Parts: sequence; structure tokens; C-alpha cells
Amino acid sequence: MSRARTITFSLFPVLLLLVILEITGRVIYPFDIDARAMIKAERDPRIRLSYLSRSGDGKSILFDVHRQPQRYIPFLGWIGAPNTDLPTISTNSLGFRDDPIEPRQTDERRVLILGGSTAWGLGASANEYTVTGVMESLLNQGTQAYNYRVMNGAYPGWQSRNELIALMEFYNRFDPDYVIVLTGYNDLFTLTHGNDGELHTRPESRMLANAVDESLKPMTTIRALRKVAGSLGIWRIVIHFREKMTLAKPHDGVTRYNAETSSKVASDILDRYLAMADYTQRHGSQLIIALQPDIYTTEKAMTGEELGVRRRVTEGWRDIETTYGKYRADLHQLLTENLIAAGIPVIDLAGAFDGVQAPVFIDACHLNDEGYYDLGVFLFKQVGDHLTAMR
Repeated sequence: MSRARTITFSLFPVLLLLVILEITGRVIYPFDIDARAMIKAERDPRIRLSYLSRSGDGKSILFDVHRQPQRYIPFLGWIGAPNTDLPTISTNSLGFRDDPIEPRQTDERRVLILGGSTAWGLGASANEYTVTGVMESLLNQGTQAYNYRVMNGAYPGWQSRNELIALMEFYNRFDPDYVIVLTGYNDLFTLTHGNDGELHTRPESRMLANAVDESLKPMTTIRALRKVAGSLGIWRIVIHFREKMTLAKPHDGVTRYNAETSSKVASDILDRYLAMADYTQRHGSQLIIALQPDIYTTEKAMTGEELGVRRRVTEGWRDIETTYGKYRADLHQLLTENLIAAGIPVIDLAGAFDGVQAPVFIDACHLNDEGYYDLGVFLFKQVGDHLTAMR
């Protein structure tokens, strides 16, 4: 046998193995956005909840959440891509989960809702079932004098600093009479879980990285090839099993309440809301702060499945309910003492589900359609008199 044939036969098993690995990697770890989003949706523990969607198709909600495109905006960070049209999520030309923002009509009164993913409506099966949609429907019931337009200016992962920047960046486009900031959880989540050494683990950091990657990362030759062909199959297999191990690894976090840290962070948040109040007042509108509900501090009677959700979000984080509750109480007290004195209403939505029997929480702070409806009704009862009294 010639040397060339010997080498060829020797390399054949290696080449065959590489081909098998390539095919296997491409099957178990596809690189296109929709396929990756579907894998994330199927791994998402919320998909197993029987009450996730009123239509019974919770997979569509999570699929759209994981595949929705976003873009980078300087200073603000990340926001939805404009004119997205998915079965459960649609965005306008600004990238917000809402209809187009048209010029103000003569008989129109406008309300802007800012915030993070709860204000945005993560878990809702359509734009109309978000708090924004519910509030607009309630405000337009039984009134002939005005047409109320409630606008969604929120986005997942946003904290008080993002809300402040979004208000100033888009204020003229929204032209609101009232601004409701449905907020609290994301700032408190970072305070409870994070520290400066773990910035990369925070949800907002990952969202910012994705937005930067989509909008700013240069199209090098290697990146272009990856866009077309993806990575080598063997590397995809490595990533696949690394993700599986990460998901299977139990949390072992310790949350500790620190009064000094709480005071400093709450003061920073207060300063941002005071800046927002000053900005809205100088532009002829009024600010309302609404602290959103969460599964840690709610007094809602939990169903069996909801208790399972509560166990899942608290598992591995020692004393998280107590720690989070103390930080939330500190923030609420500071905002109440300072903002109400300045003429800025502060609404605590913690009791929004106290009398609700049906399950609403799909995780620590997000809701299903029924939950967003109940939250919208509760918020309307708290602020409806302010909004309907607009001149």
C-alpha cells in the first residue's frame, strides 16, 4: 500500500468523526435567531404553567419574548427594534410595544407609562392585554368629553436611570399630560442580588450586550462567515452542554440586608424621580410613581402552581424574601416622605392581588393576561381620578 493511501485511510475515521460532530452540532444548536429562541422558550420553566396564556399557547408568548429584536441607543442603552411584527408582540417606529405615536388630537388626553418588563407586559399575549392596553380601555369607558391615549414607554430590564433618559429622549414625541412610572423591581433586584463584581450576570447587562452586538459590532470577515455558516459543529456542542450544565447548576446565593447600602441606593433612585418630576413639571405634565407588585411581598393567596413559582424564584437565594422586602420598604418610605411632600403621588401596588383567587404570577414579577388586567384595574382605581380630572 502506498504512503498516500495509508495516510488517506488513516485520516478517514478522523474526517468522518468531524463530519458527524458538525452535523450533530448544527442539529442540537442551531444558530438562526428563531431556532435559538425556540430552544430558549422550551427550556423556560414558565412554559409549563397551565395559566400562562388565556389562549393556551404559552409557547408563542415565550418564543416571541426570546426572539424579539432590539437595538442600541447611546446613553439609554437598549430598546426594541422599530416596527417589529410578531404574533404576540408588535412595536411602533420608536421600538416601543405600542401603536404608532400620532400627533395629539384636539380632544385627546395623553398618559405615558414608563418602566421595565412589567410595564412593558412580559407574559401578555398581545399588546392590548398589557397594563397600557387595560388602562386605555378603562379610561375610555363612559366618557364623551375626551379620548384618552395611554402610551407604552417601557422596556424589559430598564431601571430608574433608563426611565429618566427615556423620558427626556422621547418626551416631545409622546407629549404626555401625565407620566406614570410603573417601577421598582429592577432597581431592587440589582440591589438584592448584584454587586460590582457580577455586572455580567445581571439581566440588563446581557440585554445591553445583545443590543450592542446587533447594532454596533463591525461586520468582520469572520463574523460574516458565522452569519452565513455558523460556528463549527464541535464548538456548538461545547456551548450546548455548557448551557445545560449552567441551567442544572443549583444557585447558592446569599442575600443580606445592608441598611447603609439601602439608604445610598434609595437616595439615588429618589434623585432620579425628583429630576423626572422637575422635567415633567417644566414641560406642563405631572409625574406619578407606582411601585409594582412582586411575588416576594404580595399578600395574595397563592394557588398550588403559584406556590411552585414562588419556590422556584426563591430557591438557592437565602433569605431573599426578607431581604427584598426590607429594601422595598426602605425605598417606599423614602419616596413617600420626599415625593408626596413635593406634590408627586406615590402609589404602592403591592396589594393589587390581595383579593384575587386566580393565578397571576408567572415568575417573580411578571404576570399573565389576567394578572395584567387586575393590575391595570387596581392602578386605574388609584390614579383614575387624577387622570379623568385633566383639563
